[in-house]
Amino acid sequence: MKYIWYEVDFRINYEKDITKIAKQKLDKRLSFLNDINSRMTLNRNPLVIYHQAACQAAYGDFVRRDRLNELAEQVQNTSEIWKTRIMKFGTGVSYDNFNAS
Repeated sequence: MKYIWYEVDFRINYEKDITKIAKQKLDKRLSFLNDINSRMTLNRNPLVIYHQAACQAAYGDFVRRDRLNELAEQVQNTSEIWKTRIMKFGTGVSYDNFNAS
């Protein structure tokens, strides 16, 4: 019961494979993630940051992807709550279907 809100949020917003999202939906998804991160979580939610990174990879911007992944790891490593959540649910991000690095 402890993680029910987190699990529902994860399944609805982050479990989808970003590599299978059409460009128009990818644009909307990145706008959604940018809004959440800048207005609500203020770079304190590594899950949002990992998904921003995945969107950047889908656009082919691997430099920005790497910077965002580093930031997400820093945030995750400084929070026991995020370490536990991500260990339990993962990030929902896989780069297996991307063509570069």
